[in-house]
Amino acid sequence: MFPEEQVRNEVVIMRYLHDATSIPVPFILHCGSKKESPLELGPFITMEYVEHDTNMYDLLNIPNYPPEKRGRLNPDINEDTLQALYGELAGILLQLSKVDFPRIGSLSRVDDFTWEVASLPLSMNSNELVRPGSLPQSELPSYETIFTSASSYFEALAELHIANLIHQRNDVIESADDRRRKFIGRYLFRKLAREGKLTKRWVAFDTGLFKIWCDDFRPTNVLVNNDSKVTVVVDWEFTYAPPWWLLIETPEYWPQGLED
Repeated sequence: MFPEEQVRNEVVIMRYLHDATSIPVPFILHCGSKKESPLELGPFITMEYVEHDTNMYDLLNIPNYPPEKRGRLNPDINEDTLQALYGELAGILLQLSKVDFPRIGSLSRVDDFTWEVASLPLSMNSNELVRPGSLPQSELPSYETIFTSASSYFEALAELHIANLIHQRNDVIESADDRRRKFIGRYLFRKLAREGKLTKRWVAFDTGLFKIWCDDFRPTNVLVNNDSKVTVVVDWEFTYAPPWWLLIETPEYWPQGLED
């Protein structure tokens, strides 16, 4: 839903990761906006091709497993191969965990040596609220919006999900009870956010520092060779700096719910 912003964000984050980490990312040869493309078809990125043999998803999945079904770990996979793949992923996540930023949002390049959080977090969640969720783009915070605390970010998310419930199509509601449950749930979340209860356990981290996270970081986007070595990681458009502790497990899966 945000092609210009997605391309801009992906270019910035790949260049940052190339400079600040050893995570293998494609080298960018050229990029531009829709107006800068030859036929003005849309924003674009021209990247160097990286040799690879497969992706990590196919290597982990059961051979010939139906593509329309969610993949399953191959029970016959060689244990050495499994350890090698998990080790490669762990190394990438470890490098991402070492990067800190003082604000919540998407990265921007100031000059050749300086990067900063300077725009709205471009998350897959915000994209999906607009694309299938019917949320008008005008309901989103401005592109220049950044957050200096986790609590302010959560309150903004709560407002977005309330707006989504107001604007979404009727066919996504199963019944009056379903509508009521979703309405109450969203207002309860906003109440908890405003009262600081979502950040109570992690109050020391409410104002940072914040880590880099990619919503689309998954085995399909990790390309490997026949030796189970990662050659490149692709698709970084939904990457931003959020509250790090929320990445471990989202509130709906906390053992005691939102009050935990």
